[in-house]
Amino acid sequence: MAKQLAIRMPKHTDLVLGMMLELPEGPADSIIQKASQSGYSGSAEFNRSDKYTLPSQPTDDSFAPLENRELAAKIESGGNVGFVGTSGTNFVLNGKITYFSGSNDYFLILRSYLSDDQVRLFFRVMSENGIDLIRTWGFLNGQDDPYTAGVSIQPSIGVYNEQSLRRLDLIFAEANSNGVRIILPFVNFWPDLGGMQWYVTQSIVMVTLACILQLLGRGHALEEFYTSTIVKQAYKNYVKKIVTRVNTITGVAYINDPTVFAWELANEPRCNDGYEDRIGVPRTSLVRAWVAEMAAYIRSLDPNHMITTGEEGFSSTGGPDSGWRNNGIVGVDFGRNLQDPNIDFGTVHAYPGSWGIPADRVAEFANSFIYSRAQIANAIGKPFILEETGMDADAYPIYRPDFYKYLFSAAQRSDAKAMMPWELVPWHVNARDSGGYDFGIDDVSFGPVSAAIAYQKSRTLACASGVCPPVTPPCTCFDIPPSSDFTCPQQAGFYQRDCSRVNFLGPGTCDASCGRCSLCSATSGPPPATSGPTPATSGPPPATSGPPPATSGPPPATSGPLKCQINIAVGPVWPASGTQQGTEMQIYLRSPADNTIVAPYTVTLTSPAPYSAAYPWEWQATITPEGLTGLVPGIYDTLHPFGGNTVNIGAIVFFSDPAALKPTSASINNQPCGLTVST
Repeated sequence: MAKQLAIRMPKHTDLVLGMMLELPEGPADSIIQKASQSGYSGSAEFNRSDKYTLPSQPTDDSFAPLENRELAAKIESGGNVGFVGTSGTNFVLNGKITYFSGSNDYFLILRSYLSDDQVRLFFRVMSENGIDLIRTWGFLNGQDDPYTAGVSIQPSIGVYNEQSLRRLDLIFAEANSNGVRIILPFVNFWPDLGGMQWYVTQSIVMVTLACILQLLGRGHALEEFYTSTIVKQAYKNYVKKIVTRVNTITGVAYINDPTVFAWELANEPRCNDGYEDRIGVPRTSLVRAWVAEMAAYIRSLDPNHMITTGEEGFSSTGGPDSGWRNNGIVGVDFGRNLQDPNIDFGTVHAYPGSWGIPADRVAEFANSFIYSRAQIANAIGKPFILEETGMDADAYPIYRPDFYKYLFSAAQRSDAKAMMPWELVPWHVNARDSGGYDFGIDDVSFGPVSAAIAYQKSRTLACASGVCPPVTPPCTCFDIPPSSDFTCPQQAGFYQRDCSRVNFLGPGTCDASCGRCSLCSATSGPPPATSGPTPATSGPPPATSGPPPATSGPPPATSGPLKCQINIAVGPVWPASGTQQGTEMQIYLRSPADNTIVAPYTVTLTSPAPYSAAYPWEWQATITPEGLTGLVPGIYDTLHPFGGNTVNIGAIVFFSDPAALKPTSASINNQPCGLTVST
């Protein structure tokens, strides 16, 4: 029976929660609010950003099964053995060069979200799927967000919740039991879970009115977190509380626990745009001085563990016309911070979708941005990691497995020593849950993550002799325009090919038009296999950029290349009513050939058995026995001839005959398409 789908795209809605600030008694004009330039309006609303919108709370049976795969992270006898350190540009563990595979999962501290047993299950499943490094928040401050108020580690300055600190003990204990190590940031630049502005506000609250007027004055900005003596001391007190803690489960002091991979000064330390210009100090000077002071302080407490900044990798060396990632306007310089003697490795965060990079330029941008930071780290002689990268599947028109393939390929060719998506979780996540950033091990997006895990393990084996085979760097000669207003040739022409005056996004941008190199003929893929030993492959096979090629039938024969591609990801099956079963069907439409398909268009799938649909995604897709067609508005209104433009549709389907989940042919506007079905 042929089924036809048509969809109306969703409107994203931020989660907005009420916020109450506890303030001292006194005249209303003594209340200090954050300066308007800092991004916080002082309104009575708390806005949790998209990245921190949690997936629905998992049930125990939604976790991926435990299978004891040989790809699993090694669980050393008695737990983690040896502190991870550095030697030149490599990480070293017990005398051996080691590469790591990780994920960001900031929410483990939230007792209101995961039970203790689910934390235990989290580490078991992640470890068995090859993850040996987790980055999770080591802070939870204040009571502004009603969702986290009851489980805050530090409800107010210097006041600690022992039950929440014991959750941190559990995280370290379970990570240790499963051969996983932890990167632990101490504070957030952003307001989520109590960030730097919370310290500024709370430091004001905790002193007398006289001290308010003398030390901080009125209307202080977030950036005083880096400069105020009283705020810095409050931060140091918290750091000392964590670093010197003794685990109540294992009895091991944190400073003696090899489970700590690194202490991290902050998540994405920076300034609001132009803050230093407005107060008349050199760009990047505030964060640089703070990094030096705090890294030295942590080193005085703990000589055993690595320390890193947690920054995004922005630079200040590109000049005034080099764009915000390279001109220091956000107050950080990757190279200057990495040169600090107490900073052991560099961190890079990459969010092309949030940064306005066109979807069809993701690969080029990733190569350019990540490799340029690798060059800085190599020149300094320290390792770097791709610590965060991710995309909002609601807002960025690219097939997410392709996104991760491009980002991880750039990181591998830049010799990143770890790669960490935001966020992989070990349970099933609906396609449009949590704003689209989170995905489960059962999702097709785990394919490129699994392939990256296998690659990192192969690099560790290839470096067993103490010398690593060289990695072929990525191609970085591209013509990425500085904006949609002008092309690179136009931009170069404006300045008579004086490209030092071209407003470009960063190294590798407009290079061809400026005559700096020869244009790359094709997007470079992952590095070839190394000459060293290869890891065991009895675990899940490395996935390609799309769903695994377990097709239910060959695509229709055509006289030329296929003009479209339809990838279908069929989720786990569960019992429904009577003889029926249910599942989730996620469908990705692409136009990989030189073919433009303008909406409205009809997508037709032919299956050997019938099914019905219910509970479609929130944009209310509908399916009828007659099929239907309709307009798909917004950024998805046309399938353009490049892989980046992907339409994502789907629904919950019910069926009696499993053959319903094995379509045999697919078409768009009666044009036969390639068909890949994964389960």
